[in-house]
Amino acid sequence: MSEPVGVDFGPIDGVALPHGLQVLLESLRAGQAPLHAALLPPSPFARRQDREAVRQHLGFAVPRLSLLREAGQVEVLFSLDPEGLVAPQELRPGGSAAVVVLYGPDEAVLQAEMAAGSASEVTSMHVQYGDPWPPAQPATLRLVSSGDTTMVSVHGHHVGVQHHRPGQTRLAWQQRFGGVDCDVTVYAVLPPVQAVQVLAQCDVLTGSRTSTCADGATR
Repeated sequence: MSEPVGVDFGPIDGVALPHGLQVLLESLRAGQAPLHAALLPPSPFARRQDREAVRQHLGFAVPRLSLLREAGQVEVLFSLDPEGLVAPQELRPGGSAAVVVLYGPDEAVLQAEMAAGSASEVTSMHVQYGDPWPPAQPATLRLVSSGDTTMVSVHGHHVGVQHHRPGQTRLAWQQRFGGVDCDVTVYAVLPPVQAVQVLAQCDVLTGSRTSTCADGATR
């Protein structure tokens, strides 16, 4: 039997969520598999990047979670490529690259959690460009290992919502920045309801309305 999907309850444009959607998000069970340390790569400060330099090199501004910055959290950007930043036009056919944006209470916490592969206080946003994810049909899935998932509509974008781990939610969507199609994934240290509310209050999704569905399940 199919279940209602988050998008069935209408679009989200602010903190207030439709009652049915809130019930659905609260019903998402957390995944039971161990936390994948690759979500928080060790020693990212060795490849730490300046936001303006990233914009100039990539040709688009990397999005940010504005509400976390306004709350006083420290923001750090770094490249996943060991050779540094790779511009979209420099990618090989079928290839991709990513920039990761981290948010934490202070740099000491960020450094400690990166070294430990922990995520208890760090929110991470992965912005991948190049080979895109395949589009997915909106669905609510019960996934014991990786965590239950659904899809919601936030400011006109279809966002996959997965209760990835207890107290951690994975948000995933596709968006165009400066003419470059990107896959965006946020690992928020919040349960699903609060994670969706925070995303709705950030300005990342209000700057562009061009989007396609991104699968909420772990890839």
